[in-house]
Amino acid sequence: KKLKKKKITSNEQNVFLSYEISTFLLISIAKFKKQIQMKIEHKM
Repeated sequence: KKLKKKKITSNEQNVFLSYEISTFLLISIAKFKKQIQMKIEHKM
């Protein structure tokens, strides 16, 4: 039995893409904040 590949509408694709981008941005910001925190702790 062959599985029919579900057609992804452009709208679904856009939502998925923006979700991936926002997740990537959140991770990047979290890493960046950690680096700044470590630098501040080093100076003290």
